Amino acid sequence: MCAETTSQLEIAKELCGLGPDLVRQVVRFMAPLHEQFDLTPAQSFLLTHLYQHGPATASTIAEWMGITSGPVTNLTARFVRRGWIERRPDEADKRISWFTLTESGRLLAQRFIAANEELWRRVIAAMDARLVAQAVPLLKDLSTVLAGLTDTAVS
Repeated sequence: MCAETTSQLEIAKELCGLGPDLVRQVVRFMAPLHEQFDLTPAQSFLLTHLYQHGPATASTIAEWMGITSGPVTNLTARFVRRGWIERRPDEADKRISWFTLTESGRLLAQRFIAANEELWRRVIAAMDARLVAQAVPLLKDLSTVLAGLTDTAVS
């Protein structure tokens, strides 16, 4: 890690302003998709994550989402009512429940992911080739750095 410089302070100030705007723009950009599927951003995250990673407990879901168990309870209850996930008690410890996508939930996740990918293709199409080549590695690196800093702060 490099020593702090004046330019790092300037970049930090710029990122402080850019971060909230970027989040707002992504939420606005994805709003029609969420409306189309009648999902909140948190619901779309849970749906996609369960599809990609398989069954999970409430504590695992809370960890994935960076939230407490209260919102997970509300979120999973909504999904159970809609028939998108099943809740099964753990065979070894009945206090633990496992959440898994139903067939209906898997089909919804597949349709949502396909529509989401199509939405992001529009972003890629609006970028020049140089920017596209830089974007994914940069965003992956940023995600890794943020995860490392977040994990360190939580420990």
